[in-house]
Amino acid sequence: MPPSSTSFESFTPPTTINVPSAWRKVKEKRDGDSQTLPITLAQTACQTITRQTIETQTDPEPPLRFRLLQTYDRGTMVEFLDKVESMVSTQLLQNITSTAFDGWSAHWEEAVTTTTLLHTLSPPARERDAELLVTDLTWNRSGSTVCVAYGRFDHESWCDHKGALCAWSLAGRVVREAPIWSVETESCVMSAAFHPENPALIAGGAFNGQVFVAQTKDPQLDSIVATSKMGDSTHQEPVAKVEWVAADKAGDYNIVSIGNDGKVLTWNLSNGLVTPICGSQLLMGAIPRHLRPTGTIRPDTILGGTAISFSAENPITYIVATEPGYVAKCSRGITVPLDATSGEVGSGAPKMPNPIQFAYSPHTGPVNAVSCSPFHRNLFVSAGSDGLIRLYNVLQAKPLLTFSPSSQALYSTLFSPHRASVFAATSADGLLYIYDLAHSPSLPHTTLQVTARSSVAATALAFSKGRSEFLATGDAAGVVKVWRIASGLAAETVGREWRAIEALGGLAAD
Repeated sequence: MPPSSTSFESFTPPTTINVPSAWRKVKEKRDGDSQTLPITLAQTACQTITRQTIETQTDPEPPLRFRLLQTYDRGTMVEFLDKVESMVSTQLLQNITSTAFDGWSAHWEEAVTTTTLLHTLSPPARERDAELLVTDLTWNRSGSTVCVAYGRFDHESWCDHKGALCAWSLAGRVVREAPIWSVETESCVMSAAFHPENPALIAGGAFNGQVFVAQTKDPQLDSIVATSKMGDSTHQEPVAKVEWVAADKAGDYNIVSIGNDGKVLTWNLSNGLVTPICGSQLLMGAIPRHLRPTGTIRPDTILGGTAISFSAENPITYIVATEPGYVAKCSRGITVPLDATSGEVGSGAPKMPNPIQFAYSPHTGPVNAVSCSPFHRNLFVSAGSDGLIRLYNVLQAKPLLTFSPSSQALYSTLFSPHRASVFAATSADGLLYIYDLAHSPSLPHTTLQVTARSSVAATALAFSKGRSEFLATGDAAGVVKVWRIASGLAAETVGREWRAIEALGGLAAD
């Protein structure tokens, strides 16, 4: 059949049919207006009319004096001691072996879990324009003031520019941008050390070989109170380090300096630093032959000193670091007395003895810093230009531990004066490394970039002895930063740290 021709078209019916819902109701709508009452505003001012200030002050109280009883019943006292002695002795013996409080220490302040920056101290304009860097840092006894030594390490010949010492106070809530005290020196200052008891005295060592003492107390007086003179028995090369050491007389302190000329000299303010009171000189002859480089080296070859550190328990013994990389134990008992005549130029200084008693495995290149543990008489650390930190036992030639935190040179290292297992170091790439031997015997606990960029070296560091949480770093741009270290690194030493240090300091260590 043929296909149909029928077509489809849309169709719209003529009407629309709406079917209302049987269940939905139609919503009714209404319009309505409302208005709130007018809002009223009112202003009232008040001011106090009178001011009043009241001050009070207590009268000074006389110090309490205690004295022993002149008369007492000896029989009753003996009877009491006999009664309680066994009980007290038993308890004390138990306390010695008890581990009940190991790992616990009292914290009077809120714990800080990270090391944070507190203050940034920029160099004064004079030091900044001269492009001086921070060569050393030292804190006063209370930890309220930090003193900065400014100089340079890149001398090609003699120093032809000025150095400086500057001090900032951190005691107030606001730290001033400018130092509270400063003094300009004849040449670069290479080292500085606050007096252990007198916060107004600072010892310094200069590039021109001078040892000096400055005072910060009276601005009307000269800041430099004593300066050494040039002579055959004094330093004739840069002074690398100065330290205050207790003298034989109670309450008196000597200054011990070490120089690049190998001399270790002892000074006292009583003679105005006119001449050292005694001295010695580091010589190759005391270094064992197997530690010396190959070739013929004369025993009287001078070893240039770069750093010195004294044992806290035995100040007669000290550790020295040298330019050829040797680290050695020395004795202050090996020295020769010096007088004013021997200090004159051309007078011919007496031959100084070699104080080296024992030598340790050397670094490759100059050793820039050494630090004796303030808690264990046998431990010290050294840091060198080979990028290594070595932990030594003074009784063993080989290091107990060797750390390699950086491929760059290390400028400084220092034991914490508050926590036995903590020490820190700074490097040429601007990093600060803080180690806690109780936490890890190989890796740093904290690593911080303490300079503006990695091309700026971190040249100095110093723990505050008065404030356990403060640590200062200085760099090659002349900037000093004060850090608040984590509470775990600043808290006083407890049982776990003691055991770690005793294990390293004992003879059984490998």
